[in-house]
Amino acid sequence: MLCQSFWLFSRSVVLHIHRHYITVGDVGLALTQAYTLTGFVQYGIRQWAELENKMTSVERALEYTKSEQENINKGILPPLDWPLKGKIQFVDVSLRYCSSDIYLLKNLNFTVSPKEKIGIVGRTGAGKSTLISTLFRLYDHEGEIRIDDMDIRHLQLTTVREKITIIPQEPVLFPGSIRDNLDPFRNHDDHEIWSAVEKSGLLRQISGTNITSLNITIHDINLTGGQKQLLSIARAILLKNNIVILDEVTANMDEGTEKLVSDVVMENFESCTVMIVAHKLETIIGLDKVMVLEHGAIVEYNTPAKLLEDRNGMFYSMVKSSGLLA
Repeated sequence: MLCQSFWLFSRSVVLHIHRHYITVGDVGLALTQAYTLTGFVQYGIRQWAELENKMTSVERALEYTKSEQENINKGILPPLDWPLKGKIQFVDVSLRYCSSDIYLLKNLNFTVSPKEKIGIVGRTGAGKSTLISTLFRLYDHEGEIRIDDMDIRHLQLTTVREKITIIPQEPVLFPGSIRDNLDPFRNHDDHEIWSAVEKSGLLRQISGTNITSLNITIHDINLTGGQKQLLSIARAILLKNNIVILDEVTANMDEGTEKLVSDVVMENFESCTVMIVAHKLETIIGLDKVMVLEHGAIVEYNTPAKLLEDRNGMFYSMVKSSGLLA
């Protein structure tokens, strides 16, 4: 609006200077056309900016077409019941991006015993999510990651990812029905799906609605953030994998929903090996072990009780600053 006013003012000054050479009708026509022209200019600039924003998506899509594709069929097939125990071992594991000399993970050595529940904590950028990504082989790593004494580097990529369940911070829901979200490959019957929904606690949460069929679309149900997360947990229950990863699943929940989700996880994955990337320390204080990461290295790794005995330790400092210690 300011530019438009300045443009009209400047045209008016020019016309005033040449008032002895032009008629009143010409002045009116010139001002009318100037006013219309400024509108076209503004519209053109807006369209150009919009086009530039849209072309950013095209640029990214073209970059993806040039990226090297993963060879999902390369490697050997493990036994059908692998991993039977759920034992995880990191042996001298380091990771850095191809274009960087900085290691995001540095010589990680630890073991997660079968059915053990461990929490992973650390400040932003400590390497928590990067550690989880190595289990799914999202990046090439140095060292060995063994699951039930088998190096996952030598196994088929599809098999490795299918055998590890992850529940992310933001629940992933697909357009379609409840059945499409819980069992997209149609591997389970209705009884198994309803059983998973009940075990996840979602059935109690939505008892007041008219959900009587698995074919009801997600858009027809007004689910809260916590209920969407419970739906993701129901999907994980159906998979029946022995290794479950939780990536800050309760970060955006109220206290009541957070407790419900934590109870459901502990109840349904009791016989599984569980790794929890924690956003709130109270969610991991009762686990078997806690791992503290700092700059991609393991600073502390022990039971919560042992870590709290060290008043100079990082975990003790974190718990104290969160107000969990008197």
